[in-house]
Amino acid sequence: PVLLQHGLLCASPVWVTSDNSLGFSLADAGFDVWLGNSRGNTYSRKHIKYDPDRDKEVFWDFSWHEMGYYDLPASIDYILNVTGHERLFYIGHSMGTTMYFVLGATRPEYMDKVQAAVTMAPVVFPWNVRGAFGASMNSLTPFLNWLTKLLGLYEIMPRSPKVLWLDRHVCANPRLQVICSDFVFAICGFDKKELNMTVFPTILEYLPDGASFKELEHFSQIRPKGSNFKQFDYGYIGNLWRYGSYFPPTYNLTNVRAPLYIYYGQNDWVADPQDVSYTVSRLPNVKKVIKVANDQFNHIDFMWAIDAKTLIYDDVISTFNKYV
Repeated sequence: PVLLQHGLLCASPVWVTSDNSLGFSLADAGFDVWLGNSRGNTYSRKHIKYDPDRDKEVFWDFSWHEMGYYDLPASIDYILNVTGHERLFYIGHSMGTTMYFVLGATRPEYMDKVQAAVTMAPVVFPWNVRGAFGASMNSLTPFLNWLTKLLGLYEIMPRSPKVLWLDRHVCANPRLQVICSDFVFAICGFDKKELNMTVFPTILEYLPDGASFKELEHFSQIRPKGSNFKQFDYGYIGNLWRYGSYFPPTYNLTNVRAPLYIYYGQNDWVADPQDVSYTVSRLPNVKKVIKVANDQFNHIDFMWAIDAKTLIYDDVISTFNKYV
């Protein structure tokens, strides 16, 4: 089995938006494909006790730490239990890689359940993030974080009727599509040649798809250059209460010992090549680092580039077949 885990503000359909998508490519190659959904998106808003709209303060009190520590282990155990296999392959994109590194660092026993992992555009040390995403992280000052909580803003950018209307009436209009595509490029890096404008409206049906404000806040805490990859910082008093120390624990990346294959794009404004290089230097079992053979390849191209199958997916499938 193969578990695919999407990034921030996305959902599982991002892997199956066209015939050449990664989900279909893996299935056509004979793999049993499982699509994960991170907490808080359209497909993951249920809780045994809390309601996402009524109990906002407690329901949305999570970041990618909880996803890596609780949710990924639960997903892995479920898949292995259903399929009867002892190990699986993991593929993560963007925050889907962040979650995986949290899993490996904090629950190293799960590395025995991963045959091999592929991380596309890994986000671990986001020191050189550019574009709109970098600007948004820079703007998250302690005062702004406090203000958002005071105003009860715990969820960000859920899929909504207004967003869907914009997609169907503006982004699906050939004359206006450039407005929507340029907005996406301003976040991820410009690569107009690889964006399939025919599929673009379908892509936007599932983007953005909701997240907790705390996820973004957690990224902002590890944004400053030289910052550690660490658990959520609650301030001195909050850290003492939660961790027993003034500072949050740093994730031990040497525990991420399952075979690892890393793909990155030269024009990725979120997973900057310099940051990826530093991440590689901190990991113990990197089998291969692959720079995509297109210097304009950006952050979303890993899922939606016209040539993603020949540039990435075929190589991933070939790699996995060596373990089968």
